[in-house]
Amino acid sequence: MTLTVAQLGPVSLLATSNGLLVASSNAADLSTRASWPEIAIKHPQGLQTALDIEQSLELGYARATQEGILVPYESFAEIRRSGISLTTRWVEWCPFLLKIERLNDIGRSNFLYKYSFVMDGQPISFTRTGYFGMRAGSKSIYQLDDQTYALVSEMDRFNQLPIEQKTRSESWLVFSKVKECATDVGASLDKYLQSNDVIVPKSLQLSIHEWPDGSISFAPQVSGIAGDGLKRAFFHSPTVENFYTVDGPHNSRLRVVFDERQTEVLERMKGVHRAYGKLKQRLLDEPEIVFEGLMDSVEVRYGRRVEGIGPLESVNIPGAPREKSFLAFGPGELAPSTGDASSVNLHPDESSSIYPDLPSSSRRKDFIAEAKYAIASGQAGFVFDGREVRVDAELKQLVTAEGLGTDDAGEKAAAGKADKKYLLPYRDEEDLKTWDLEDAEQAKQPISDAMPLMSPKCLSPSVHLKIHQEEGIRWLQTCHRLRPQRRGSLLADDMGLGKTLQVLTYLAWCIEHDKDLQLGNL
Repeated sequence: MTLTVAQLGPVSLLATSNGLLVASSNAADLSTRASWPEIAIKHPQGLQTALDIEQSLELGYARATQEGILVPYESFAEIRRSGISLTTRWVEWCPFLLKIERLNDIGRSNFLYKYSFVMDGQPISFTRTGYFGMRAGSKSIYQLDDQTYALVSEMDRFNQLPIEQKTRSESWLVFSKVKECATDVGASLDKYLQSNDVIVPKSLQLSIHEWPDGSISFAPQVSGIAGDGLKRAFFHSPTVENFYTVDGPHNSRLRVVFDERQTEVLERMKGVHRAYGKLKQRLLDEPEIVFEGLMDSVEVRYGRRVEGIGPLESVNIPGAPREKSFLAFGPGELAPSTGDASSVNLHPDESSSIYPDLPSSSRRKDFIAEAKYAIASGQAGFVFDGREVRVDAELKQLVTAEGLGTDDAGEKAAAGKADKKYLLPYRDEEDLKTWDLEDAEQAKQPISDAMPLMSPKCLSPSVHLKIHQEEGIRWLQTCHRLRPQRRGSLLADDMGLGKTLQVLTYLAWCIEHDKDLQLGNL
């Protein structure tokens, strides 16, 4: 059904199944205001409507068709966020409450959503075309808000799916969207729908699990799920699933549903299991290499400036001499090494195994792990830090000594401290990482197109922003829109010029226009 939303002389605004159609009865070109019919331009809303259409076409929110200018419903939210009032100036917002019920249980092939619009506790007949609708017996047309439109559209889409596509994961995935939107718009849910809890994470967080033998595995972590329930379910399942059930609070069961890209992330995580030695160190240094092409769907818990997770190395300060373990100096005479502390040094007689003189506990563990694996697999030797290590009696004695904990009391105390894990930043300021140089180059690129200032609706009409304050707010909004390439901004001027007002105005705009930040929950 087509609804006439507004009439500007020969120009009509029609709600169709695909979007808001702006059409002319005399076949005029409506893409530019210069070609609009004069009588339409003289209408109180005519000139502004023509300007809005020009801007919407330029920004890609609308397109020209044989019938006229079509503004798809998918563009409505973006149009409003851009400050264009083309879609909102004509009719009132829908005042009716949405009531949601269901046929059968979630996950069954014959599960369906039933919804109705209610006024004063009684259902009404409401005919909807896209964002717009009309109550039976009334000539008034109402417009749904973005969330209500998304809610009813998603329920309609699911109801129309073929039975074979109504899988368990798809059913719960849709339900998560329905319940979230229903909560936002204040829709009424029946008791069954209200009692179920489901999480569809917007992103996965990488959790690095260290096993007692020092090896590591990758596992997923999701905001809103406390404890290790998801990790245990992930490790327990031999294959990757897109649907997990974990323990929730108060003995409840929580369903976690992953989309297709997140399931692919889980596949990558599953491939990292009990890694040790050089592979472990590489994964700690650069965990993002596992998720190439999927970094938009996974959140690595520490940034690129972190080398890994492990014990914090202390600064080498000369102190009183003391005995050290075999691993510190290697088998043979217990004498301090004069070589590079981060290298692998040969024993002077060239006939013994090489040994590491490494102050880092994590590197010593890596050496022992490599040695254990070589001994267990019957290898004659292995390569560590570019040097060949022979598997002989001395190496086996070294591994055995470390396994039995033959260190003195001081070594044991140091090992106790080493059990604590820290984020280890790289500190070589003379040789920056490649990505740091690339990020620095990208960050200093000038902004090509200035973006218009958008004042939040909640800004009091009595507040008149000064020119420099408008420039500051526009700068913050511009940096916000350029994410993720622009990851920060600097707002600085003399004291007393209104930086606090600028920041509060910017935050108010964020609350109104970017729900992904969840600032409205603070």
